[in-house]
Amino acid sequence: MRLLPIFKPADWNGPERGALVHLWLGDADDPLVFVAYGWEDDEDLSYVTSHSDEPDNVVRKAFSNLEQTPAHFDVIDKGEARLVVGAGHPFAAERVLSEAFMARVHDALGHHEVIVSIPRRGAMLACASNCSPDARQVLLDLHREGCRSASPNNRITDQLIVYRSAVKSTFLPVDEHGDVFGWHVRP
Repeated sequence: MRLLPIFKPADWNGPERGALVHLWLGDADDPLVFVAYGWEDDEDLSYVTSHSDEPDNVVRKAFSNLEQTPAHFDVIDKGEARLVVGAGHPFAAERVLSEAFMARVHDALGHHEVIVSIPRRGAMLACASNCSPDARQVLLDLHREGCRSASPNNRITDQLIVYRSAVKSTFLPVDEHGDVFGWHVRP
């Protein structure tokens, strides 16, 4: 069993049940995504409670274990569309919590600003913020499908996250029609 950080949507009932969590996306008035901490076993996850004797050590250990977890992604080139796809591992989405991993994503896309989709557990997609319209459409289509098909236990967020120089900077709201607000092309 390994202790790892785990993304959970804001409507997850873990915080009310005493789970140790940190707000990762949104704010106190409008939380969107929490990072919880849990023990991975073959079938399930067991979450650390806020009554843990050493919450700081739990967080450090979880992130240390995440850094040691294999981090694979594929670079997909389809004409003008270039995407980074990480999938097939239960903690593929949580890899975006690693600055070293995100630096690799930035390098693969050749841009200082990337747009990231983590609609569900086990899925991460990214493209450069100045990507081609084709790449943007592919990312949005895959993002919408990931959101639509995610079970409540696997859902993370329907928002897109902006990373600048491997650090999360903000998020882009996506409406129910899949329109993205604030995705401006930057050189």
